Formats: sequence, structure tokens, C-alpha cells
Amino acid sequence: MIFCRVWASDLAYIPSLPCTIGDDVRRVSRRCTITKCEVKHRMNSRHPARRHGRHEATATSPLRTAASRPESSSLPFFAFDAAMAALVAAVCTVGCVLAVHGLHFQAPSTLPRMVASTAIVVVCALVAWLALSRRLPRWIRYVTGLVGPSVSSALLLSLLLYGTPNYLNGFVGDQSQRLAYTTKFTSTTDLVDPFYEGIAPFYPAAWFWVGGQIGHLLGVEGWVLYKPFAIFTMALSSGLSFILWRRIVPNNLAIGIAMVTAIIGVHMGSYEPYSWIFIALLPAVAWAAQRAYYPSILLGLTVFVGLSCVTYTLAAMWAVIIVVLNAWVGRRSTASFAGAFSVGAVGATAIGLLFWGPYLLSIVRGVPHESSVATHYAPEIAASWPTPMLEWSGRGILCLVGFLWLVARLSGIPRSNSWKAVPHSVVFALTSCVAVGYAWFALSGVVALMGTTLLQFRIEPLIVLSCSIAGVCAISDGWHFALNVVRKSAIQREKIATRTLAFHGNALRVSMIAVLSVIALSMAQHYSSENLELAESARTKGGPSRELLDAVSTVTGGVADNEVTVLAEGTLTAQLLGRRSYWAFQAPAPAYAAPLARYGARNDAIASWSSATTPSELRAALASDGFPDPTVFVFETVSPEKKENANPESSTDPSPVGVEDRNRQDRGGQSANEGSEQWVYTRRDNTMPSSTLTASTPIVFSPSAFDDPSFPHVRVGSLMVVGVPPNN
Repeated sequence: MIFCRVWASDLAYIPSLPCTIGDDVRRVSRRCTITKCEVKHRMNSRHPARRHGRHEATATSPLRTAASRPESSSLPFFAFDAAMAALVAAVCTVGCVLAVHGLHFQAPSTLPRMVASTAIVVVCALVAWLALSRRLPRWIRYVTGLVGPSVSSALLLSLLLYGTPNYLNGFVGDQSQRLAYTTKFTSTTDLVDPFYEGIAPFYPAAWFWVGGQIGHLLGVEGWVLYKPFAIFTMALSSGLSFILWRRIVPNNLAIGIAMVTAIIGVHMGSYEPYSWIFIALLPAVAWAAQRAYYPSILLGLTVFVGLSCVTYTLAAMWAVIIVVLNAWVGRRSTASFAGAFSVGAVGATAIGLLFWGPYLLSIVRGVPHESSVATHYAPEIAASWPTPMLEWSGRGILCLVGFLWLVARLSGIPRSNSWKAVPHSVVFALTSCVAVGYAWFALSGVVALMGTTLLQFRIEPLIVLSCSIAGVCAISDGWHFALNVVRKSAIQREKIATRTLAFHGNALRVSMIAVLSVIALSMAQHYSSENLELAESARTKGGPSRELLDAVSTVTGGVADNEVTVLAEGTLTAQLLGRRSYWAFQAPAPAYAAPLARYGARNDAIASWSSATTPSELRAALASDGFPDPTVFVFETVSPEKKENANPESSTDPSPVGVEDRNRQDRGGQSANEGSEQWVYTRRDNTMPSSTLTASTPIVFSPSAFDDPSFPHVRVGSLMVVGVPPNN
């Protein structure tokens, strides 16, 4: 029989017990003399989950390491936690946005980045200290896990976007479509397309619908709401990550994972916040899928996959693969797996049909449509596989440590349980996310033979996040091992001074805080070059000018915004629809067009209109194409001298000169037939698999076709805004 004098709180670290770092044992200021058997009995009585094999595999499944069966009350508790995460994220977002807005820096400036670096190291050090301190009550860790990651996300993004009301990339590129979607839903609760009137939408709208309804309730325009709503989504992703991981690993480890999720999200997921909220949760969802035989977990998985179907299609595909893979490995039997799969598939499909139902019904009814070119996009970044573990940065080191840890744990190294603070089920869940990510890249390489892609670069954040989480778990395992070495030597010597034991524990804790803070600082203060470019674009490429919006209102007679259909060059269309709830006759680019809109046929119709030379010919052409007529044309005016020097250009970004640059020229109403000036609309066509992706072709209209009082026109800089009378 071996006796030892130890702190009661240190009993959790005796290597003979299969416990984890974060087990909360109340620390008492007295010494006790007990046997190792008594220690095990007391720890099991305090933590019943250990009696159910939380850290030991069963013969039936090597991954069945869950705690006891989830209670029926777990769903209400999770709903409460999720509501708290949303509340904390909202408070952090509002606080950070207002605090940063109150700063007085001359833009552009590097001072906001300096503030961000200092703030994030303070936040990370404070969070690490609170997470690793054993003197504080459990609710302190709970609050820390919600507030720390949310503040990190909101603060970093707010400082990155200092000096602009716009979100990343402003009113151009992909962001223009998202702004149009959000703005559209501020004026309606119906499920509509962001550009085309009267057709079933093709791009999932759930996130934009929620944002639009919030804007409507608050009386805020969609483009104004978009930035704080996107920041709130990023903060909420971090908070929900903590809520899920605290049910899998100890609280202090869950806090570390949530902090890493927040920082990785700002680096790699902030451009698409509606996709990041699913990517951030996928590693934890993968672990939960190994327990899909529990009704409460099955319900959660069903809702997760269903919501991803109506929010981000790619995330839904990844989620289905990862969930099915983990559910199969953690199955109790083939029959139970088949039953859970059937129930989950039916439920997720039912949720998905809330959005996809109208589109599929239109296809079944034989409504004319074209094939989608949404996946016809292959930027240079998609040509190579991601290797984050080979980067020389804080993130790269963390990914390398995590990748090696995954390989070691899957290989059965080390064999001693004294190393393992993280259960094997978590190892497999993270590995499955990394494996599916690289498999998606491989499959996309095969699909490229058919002239399309799987948008494989979109899954890179999942690979980086999974490796980074594995890195945090590896550090946790290492710390667990170091603590066990200290306590094992104490037991072998039978007795140890309390002060000596406390000194070793505090030294390890301080070292852990220092390591995590340095890694977090390196990751947080290194804004990616892409994010810096997008932030600069947000400052320089805003929406349309007030003069242009007033001109549209003038030529349409001041009708309601949702009764206006605009035909303009792609960038102008996106900017106008981002500010007002207009409709578009043609989407800004082929990739944004719904198949039911028949993008190619509309381009041909526009080309046929350009042959008209008189108002009567134009009216006849507008009435013969079978599409609803536009109510406003916005042309680029080109003089003969400019036209001789103009050549059609090809571009991968439908975002040329902004409206503000055009408005620097003189303004004023002029005759539609002035001189030999020509009015130009720029047509865009898909050229995939060409590296240019899209081709821009000018379509020239004759001003004489609009030389009629029924076609009011207003000149705004180099733009000509023309109203179109309704065809009776």
C-alpha cells in the first residue's frame, strides 16, 4: 500500500486514472493521506462518466468512447447554450464595432493593425489564464469560452475594416451578389432570386433571408446591415464552436479550440461568413456523428445538414460525407446505422426542400432553363493542393504539430494512456475532416477533365481548421504528459512537499499560457494579403452615387423600387441592386445567374435590341423576345474617338471602374442624339475552361432608337440613364 500527501485538486492527475486535464475537482487547503484505491473510488464517485468507459474503447467499436447516454434534457440545455452564444456574439459585435468606430485614425493607416496586435495578445493571455486556472469556479470558464472567442473575431474584423461601412471587397466581386440578396430580403419575406423577378432562386438564401429580416425589423438598409451581420456571424461561429466542444473535451481545451477557430475564421473564412458558420462546427459535428444512434444527437445532425442545404450547398455535401463516414465507424450495428441514416436523410431533405422545392418543381414542370455555370470557376489558388503544415508561421507550426499528432495517434503512438488527454474518437473525427478535404481536391482534379470544377479551394479552411485543432489537442496531450511525469515521480517517492508540487504545476501552467499566447499572437497579427486587399477594396469601391440613384428614380417616375428592372453593365447592376431592391434584366456575371433565368438567351435578346435604329423598332424588339422588359437602361457613353481605341477585354473579375470615378465628369441633361455618340452595354459570357473565365464584349446601341419623349433620359457623368415605357 502506497501513501502520499497531495493536494486534493491534484488527484485528477495521478497517472493510474484515465482522466483528463480539465476535470473540475474542488481544490481544498488541507492535506490528506489516502490510498490509490481510495483515490480511484472518490474520483469515480465524483465523475460517473468515468465508470462508463469515457476514455476506453469497447470491443464492439474502437471509437465508442462517449460518456453515458445523453439525457433527454440535453437538448434544452444545448438550446440555452446556443441562445447564450448568440446573445454574447451580438453584444461583442455591437461593442467592438462601436468602439472601433470611435477611434480617430487617418485612413489608410497601420495603427488599427497595431491596436489589433496588442489587443489580441491581451485577450489571448487573459483567456488562457482563466481557462487554465483551477481556483476559479466552473461558470468563469463557461463565460470565458463564450466571450473570449467572440471578442477575438469581432475585434479583429472591426479593426481590419476600420474607416468603411462596407464589408470585405465592398460592392464588387462575389460580395455584390450577397449584398443584392440581403437588400432584396429587407423588402420581402418571400423566397426570391437576388436578380431576376418571377423565377425560383438557385443559390441558397437562408443566411441572407435572416439578415434581410433583421434589417427590416431594425429599419436598416441591407448594405448597411451587412457588415455588422457578417461580423456577428463570425463571432457566433466561435461561440457555437465552444458550446459543442465543451461537450466533447474539458472546458479549458474547448476554450483553446474555440480561440483557434476564431482566429482561423478571420484569416480564411471571413469572406464567406455564411459558409464559415458550418465549416467551424464540422469537426465537432464529425465527433457527434459517431453517436448518431442517440435520438438527440441524430436530431442535431439532421438539423445541421438540413440548414447547410438551405445556406451553403458545398458545406452540405461535405457534411453529408463526413457525417456518414463517422456514423458508419461509430455504429452499434448495421441495422442501427441504416435506421439512423434513413431518419436523418428524410429530415435533412425535408428542410432542404424548403428552399430547393420551388426550383425542382419548376424543372419537373418543364420550365425552360439552361445549365448552371456556378462551378465553372478555377482561380490560380485552386490549381495546387493546400499544405498549411509547411508554412513558416504560427498557423503553419500549429498545423504541422497537429498533423504529426494525428498520424502518431492513428498509429497507436504512444501506447500509454498517461499521454492521452484527448479520446481517440476526436482523433478520428479530425482525421476524417482532413481526409475528406484532400479527397475533395483529388476528385476535383478528375472532374476537371470534363471542363468544370468542384470549387475545391473552398474546402481549404476546413483542412486548416482541423489541423489547427489537432495542434491544440497535441499541446494538451503534451501538457497532460508533463503533469503526469511530475505526479508519477511524486508517487514513486511516496511523499512530496505540497509547495514543490504546486510549483511544478504553476510552472507548467505559465509555460502553457506563454506558448498559446505566442502562437495566437503570431496567427492574429498576420492578416493575410487577401484580407488586406479586400479591406482596401471595401474602402475604395463603394456603392453607386446618389446622382445615379436619383436619375433612376427620375426616369421611372418615382415608382417603388421593387417595380424597377435595370439593364446595366455587370458592376453597375450589382452596385444598384446592392443599394436598392431593384430587379435586374441580366445578372452581373454568368456565375451569378440562375438556370431558370436563361442567361445566354437573355444575352442574345440584348444583342437583337441593339439592331434597332428607331423607337418603334426598339419597342417591337423588346416585345418579341419573351422576357419581361427592363424599365431602365444604364449605358456607358462612348465617343467615336474612344470607340476606335477600345478593344473587347476578358476579365476574371466583373468589377471594372467604379461609379464614383465616372461621376467626376460634368453632369447635365443632353439630347439623346447628340453628335455621333454611341451608347454601350457590356456583355459577359462564360469562357471556362479558358483561364480568363469570362469574356467581355461591348454591345453598341444607337441613341436614335431612344429619340422619343416616351424614353426619358438623364446623363450622369459618362453614364446615360434611359427610362423605358411599358409595352401595352
